Amino acid sequence: MPAHPFRPSRRHADLGPDFYDVVAPARFPAHILRHRNQPWAERVGLGDLTDAEWIAHFGRFEPLPGSFPEPLALRYHGHQFRSYNPELGDGRGFLFAQVHDLSDGRLLDLGTKGSGQTPWSRTADGRLTLKGGVREVLATTMLEALGVETSKSFSLIETGEALSRGDEPSPTRSSVLVRSATRISASAPSSASAPTTTPPICSGSSTTRSAPTGRRRGGTIRPTGPRPSSPTSAAESPAWARNGWRRGSSTACSTPTTST
Repeated sequence: MPAHPFRPSRRHADLGPDFYDVVAPARFPAHILRHRNQPWAERVGLGDLTDAEWIAHFGRFEPLPGSFPEPLALRYHGHQFRSYNPELGDGRGFLFAQVHDLSDGRLLDLGTKGSGQTPWSRTADGRLTLKGGVREVLATTMLEALGVETSKSFSLIETGEALSRGDEPSPTRSSVLVRSATRISASAPSSASAPTTTPPICSGSSTTRSAPTGRRRGGTIRPTGPRPSSPTSAAESPAWARNGWRRGSSTACSTPTTST
């Protein structure tokens, strides 16, 4: 591990099991490092990792000291395909770790894409194509250069599998991506008539997310209390649009959705 400061966190786990499912990462036949975001690695205190250590953490998902001992597939709810869905979750990714940005103290999530199946995968294989991973690296790098606050492509590792996809020539190569993104907090459950209060766990976060009620697949998840849009989110979506970004089937980046 690096000698200079590294500030991990387990803050999301403090919310309790209604907010996540503990999952295991996929075991891949190969690990070929294709992208390492060194500037952001240094900003979170991981810049001194060797490439072998990097692959161990971001390809095989061996835990970072002080963060989660096992990955967490997050549960949430919202509108999808023009309909409200009370039972959504991470289907081909998970929250691998939480760390602090050493430059400003922000809490960052290190989340994955293509890291294997979870209880929310439905019929999908939980994988990511290498082409899809490269598209995201290019898109996030461009958006960051344009000054748009968005997720960062932290790591991309080719994983040695042949994937079948209906929207591109197949078989196609596989990869696993790790993103860093500013923490979007989850607030504790409250009655529908009472305002949601933001507990200390959420301090410094940009927005709030209401809590699920009931167990996965067995209960209902409903919004509780107001869900304010933050100045960060309010500025973020117009910046995306101004720079020509449109959401589609190959959405490359992850940010809070802003509705007007």
